[in-house]
Amino acid sequence: MFYVTFLSAPWLLRDKGHVYVDMVMRMMSPRAKRLNEILVYFLGFGSTAILTYAALYMTWDSYVRMDLETRDFDMPRWLLFLPMTISFFLISLEFLRYLLGHDSMYQDSRSDQL
Repeated sequence: MFYVTFLSAPWLLRDKGHVYVDMVMRMMSPRAKRLNEILVYFLGFGSTAILTYAALYMTWDSYVRMDLETRDFDMPRWLLFLPMTISFFLISLEFLRYLLGHDSMYQDSRSDQL
């Protein structure tokens, strides 16, 4: 369950399946909406980049120390941190793609297919 949660999060962001408050976005002017989007993309990228670094550090530290997770069964602890590192890295790339690209994560891609 841990792996599925972390490794599906980047796909969810890419597929625009996340939850946001549509009512607030509809009440904004086009300029305010665009500024809000840029702010969200920038904060999303910055926070996930920091989380990527922290998860990478914990993964590497656990690998070097050869820490074991012994709750249910013995396994290397770095295997718990690895999906977080991968997930946060991919999420930060998605936010960077939105920040630098022309696509908006607030436009529903599924409504275009109907």
